[in-house]
Amino acid sequence: MIRYFFIFILFTFISPVFAQNPPFLLWSELYGGDHSDGFDCVIETSDGNLLMCGYNKLTSGGWYNIYIVKTDADGVIEWEQCYPYYRHTRAIQVIETSDGDFLLLVEVDNQDETWLMKVDSMGNEIWTQLYLGYEYPKSIVETENNEFILIGDHYDTDFYPFWILRVDSDGEIVWVQLYNRFQTGLEYPILISLIKNDNSNGYLLSGHNYNYSYYETFLIRINNLGEIDWYYMHETNHHNYTACNIIQDESEFLLWIFGEGNNWIVAIDENGNYVNSVNIECPYDLHTCDDFKIAQNQGYIFLGCAFFSGSNRDFVLFQTSENGELDWQDHYDISTYEQPSSLVLSNSNDIYVVGISDEDPPSYSTDGFLSKLQIDINSANNNLISLNNSYDISNYPNPFNPTTTISFSIPEEEIVELSVYNIKGQKIKSLLNNQIVEGEHSIVWNGEDDSGKKVGSGVYLYKLKVNGRIEAVKKCLLLK
Repeated sequence: MIRYFFIFILFTFISPVFAQNPPFLLWSELYGGDHSDGFDCVIETSDGNLLMCGYNKLTSGGWYNIYIVKTDADGVIEWEQCYPYYRHTRAIQVIETSDGDFLLLVEVDNQDETWLMKVDSMGNEIWTQLYLGYEYPKSIVETENNEFILIGDHYDTDFYPFWILRVDSDGEIVWVQLYNRFQTGLEYPILISLIKNDNSNGYLLSGHNYNYSYYETFLIRINNLGEIDWYYMHETNHHNYTACNIIQDESEFLLWIFGEGNNWIVAIDENGNYVNSVNIECPYDLHTCDDFKIAQNQGYIFLGCAFFSGSNRDFVLFQTSENGELDWQDHYDISTYEQPSSLVLSNSNDIYVVGISDEDPPSYSTDGFLSKLQIDINSANNNLISLNNSYDISNYPNPFNPTTTISFSIPEEEIVELSVYNIKGQKIKSLLNNQIVEGEHSIVWNGEDDSGKKVGSGVYLYKLKVNGRIEAVKKCLLLK
């Protein structure tokens, strides 16, 4: 596992008229082995930690395997599990079940089947169920009586283009619903997302349908038997796609729809009636639209990716008001190529993003990445980024030229690493990496990198790690 540390700094004097700064990228962590790895989903668990799922490849010519990782809020691994089954498998979604275990929805490549795998709180397999004849799974939810509903597509079947399964707490099938084009009016649907209606026992599934001329977004409500109550079709006479998940906002359901260079949030009521649509001020030419959430301060936070500087692709975040007006935006460069997949707005008001990272695309040596971003920084001129109150750290003078002294204290004898990074997240100077005694310590940085070369003027970050964990990050300014 390799840690890359990135922070985008806004250190200039900024007028208060700018409403909100974009989140700071505190760190990015890469997971997996030496071959192809990636994450498709992340959730915040009931104990305040994180669980990611995706795939892992143990050898260059081997199989893709189900891969799950549980970390704490700082990205430190608590446990990880890889399940080799001698065929290409990947966990596309994970949910925490009401009994404290985890359920994985598994896609099997080039096979006419879907799997469900239940694991305990340490990732140990409890059971796995295989459903032959049901391919391309898309989403899963838990029902009110601890059963599960899952949905998927039949890409190569014209008559029954999508399926819905309900299974019991042991994964045994309770009922199956297969829907054809005559029942739904959908010619070639592609399912995207499934949620439970918080106000009733029904369920909502979304997707987009090709009607021989263009794609159009749909939303379907089903009851506890999988029967269709109603469906809504967003018709615009040109291509429009449902980007990702459904969000329920009280008695309305929200869809992020994009097409023809436009982005909208469309609201549908509980009876399938159109309420309104809001044109979203999107600051990027998005390559993919991957996730969105309702922001804690109202409005929406969107996750996608876009190309920058030729073939370099970054993940992007932007927030708008409920009226679609842009509040902030930024893109985050953690490698040459990133494909984000999912985001979490944590209870501590942080943002976590997962996906696939490739330093040398196109390669077969990708990694799963987890990035933590901090929002609600109190002041753009405050040099504190992150601090555990047990470790007092500062530098003087600041700004400085040509040297500054970094002082810190530790409560007991520990292994301490102190390093300096540039604003691109690249480590330029290792100042300390040793076991030191408790008490106050100081070390001088002379403005040079590890090769002895003088660095240029600008903002730099110094990071204190204790026993392998980041405890404090602050910024300093070198002026020449």
